[in-house]
Amino acid sequence: MPLYALLIEHEGKSFSTQVEGASAQAAIQSFFSHPIAKSMSPVLGPQDIIYITPMTDLVNMWAVCAGKVGRYVSVTVVKTAGQQEA
Repeated sequence: MPLYALLIEHEGKSFSTQVEGASAQAAIQSFFSHPIAKSMSPVLGPQDIIYITPMTDLVNMWAVCAGKVGRYVSVTVVKTAGQQEA
């Protein structure tokens, strides 16, 4: 299954993670179903995704925004290679 790198910006902090998914949409849905996303304030879930859109003129990169009650998180999603060789 493809692996996606997620670069997350929330409340002035940034962090990254990797998620498997059949597509970028599936990967981001999986991320927002994970407990780490549920620890954000406010708690965000897949229903709070506002958009997932390919980044213009870039390959295998998407911009994602999610939020509610005036607070947002932005995510850059990058499709990466499979498992890293040792």
